[in-house]
Amino acid sequence: MSMSGNRIACLYIPDFAVAVALRDLPHEPEGGLAILDEFASGSQIVASSRGARLDGVRPGMSPAAALALAPEVVLLKQASLALDAAHLEIERSVRSVCPSLCSSDGGIFYLNFSGMKRRYLARGELGFLADLQLAVADVQ
Repeated sequence: MSMSGNRIACLYIPDFAVAVALRDLPHEPEGGLAILDEFASGSQIVASSRGARLDGVRPGMSPAAALALAPEVVLLKQASLALDAAHLEIERSVRSVCPSLCSSDGGIFYLNFSGMKRRYLARGELGFLADLQLAVADVQ
């Protein structure tokens, strides 16, 4: 079976855990945001916002180390239910454009354009990508 005809698009949401946490806040905290592992016995940071990274807060750090570098950083526990709900919401929106997709944790979605060629005869892959952008634009 030849794979040369497959066309795969990747939708990647950077800092997915931070983006989901920020949905529940009016704005990013002034000192940045760091997300703590929800299940680890010795908490560690699993994601940090741009503002926190500017102060040196990185994944893998302990909360104490993060606060020593950036005392104003806001620490939140990762909410796995919120992550799952956001992932599902995005997946539903993406499936409205392309039913053939594979997703993984962390806001990464792979879409197979190969079966969509008929639908996008006139606009081709650019039309597909435009529709994909519209589908995810409604999801914050």
